[in-house]
Order: sequence, then C-alpha cells, then structure tokens
Amino acid sequence: MHRRQAILGWIALGISMLIAALWAFWGIMEAFHEGWWAATLGGRLLQTAAYLTPMGICLVMGALAIRWPKIGAAIYFSLGAAFSFLIFREMWPDFKLAAVLSWLPVTLLVVGVGVLWWFSQPRPLRLAYSIFVGIPLLVVLCCGAYPAYKVSTRNTDVSLEARLVDEPQHLWRLPTVEAAARSMARHGVNCGGRWDAQTKRATYEVHPDKEPPLWDPFAETVYWWTATEDGAENAFIIVYDGKVWSRRKTQGLGSQGFRAVKDVPEGDTASQPAPGRN
Repeated sequence: MHRRQAILGWIALGISMLIAALWAFWGIMEAFHEGWWAATLGGRLLQTAAYLTPMGICLVMGALAIRWPKIGAAIYFSLGAAFSFLIFREMWPDFKLAAVLSWLPVTLLVVGVGVLWWFSQPRPLRLAYSIFVGIPLLVVLCCGAYPAYKVSTRNTDVSLEARLVDEPQHLWRLPTVEAAARSMARHGVNCGGRWDAQTKRATYEVHPDKEPPLWDPFAETVYWWTATEDGAENAFIIVYDGKVWSRRKTQGLGSQGFRAVKDVPEGDTASQPAPGRN
C-alpha cells in the first residue's frame, strides 16, 4: 500500500508541479509584457507580484497536499470542479477543443489531481517539497531573465507635453499594419520592420520594445489598433514588441489603444497628437 501511495504521490506531485510551472511561465512573461508600466519601481514590483499570484496559490496548494494529502485533494478537487462549472457553462453549447485545452490548468486537470492526491503521498517529503517548489521558481528565473534585462535597458525618457491642434482638420487616421511595423524602433533606431500580407507576419532586423516616442513605458497600453482589416469583423493590432495579431473590432481592453497618423507634406512640421486609448 505504501509503495503504491508513493508512486501515485509522485504522479500527483508531477502534475501539480506542471500546473504551477505553467502559471509561473504565464505570470513572468505577462508581468513584463502587459505589466511593468507603473511609474515607480515599487509599483512595477507589485504588478509583477500580482501576475505571479496564480503560481503562488498553486505552490501553497501543492505544499498542503504533500503534507496533508486528503486536505490537498479536497482543495484541488473543489477548485477544479468550481472552475470547470463556471468556464464550461460560459462555453456551452459551442465547445471548441482549443478553448477546452487552454483552460485545462484550472479545470479538469485540477479535478484529476485532486482525485490522485486522495489516494497518495510522495516520499521522502523533503525531496518532494524541494522539487515541487524549485522547478516553478526556476521557470520564473530562466524565463524572466531576458525580459528583465530588456526592461532594464529600456529608454524611458518620455515627454508628455500637450500638443495643440487649432481646429479639427479631419486628416487623422489609423496607420496601416504595414506602416505600424515599419515605424517600430528601439533605442531610437528604426527596427527595419517588414509586413508580409500573405503570411500575416511582421519581421524585424532588430526586435522592437516599449520605448518612446512611439510607446509610453509607463502606460498600460501595449497594443495599437491598425486600419488594416482581417475580414469583416476583425482588424490587426500590433504589440509593442512587433507581433501582429488579428482581433475582433468590438474587443475592448484597457491595454489597447491607438496612435493616429496623417499624410504630412514635405517640410510640414505640424505637431503630432498624443496617443489614445479605447
């Protein structure tokens, strides 16, 4: 019995660790993607902690399960069942395999882990704790190293002075996705962006970053709308790091915004507008 419990325990621990590692990867990548825009270092660290909260919850749940398997089993099963009900109820009746799989780390997989923990306990405990906590933290360190370096070298010299437009000219428009890709820069140097309409991908000689004058590193906005449509209901948005995605025109997020452009005659030094949000 004890041998079977130990084997099942390491299986349960492995799956629980995988869930925690997935949240660790998501959290640290999003912390430096949609996060890390607060005006102070303390604020940016708090944003990072918020994105890593799901990983932290998973580590606490797993630690409880290692020490008290049946208590951990009840927590995993209850949370997994609750999330499964709420999420799949929203999908009903239009279930899509990709959507179901994307929610597994908080739904059916968590339910299954709960069942496993009820009948198991890994041994030795110290090794189980070390592996379970160590791997997700290692994911955070390894996956966050380059994004942390990138934001530490980001140009943050932002001028937020108001721009005056005397009267409406009705000349401003959204840039095309091609123009947006060609405008991307890093450290004040154009990134050599190119847009391939056939593959719907943008490529760059140098990867862009969230830097002025096109981006405000202390603003929530990380996506711009473009004027290029992708069918009747979708349009392309561009990310500060140069990626291009197709999104529904009705989608509204606090992290989405726009920069208006206009055709300027040669020699015209008219000021440009501040960015907007939707």
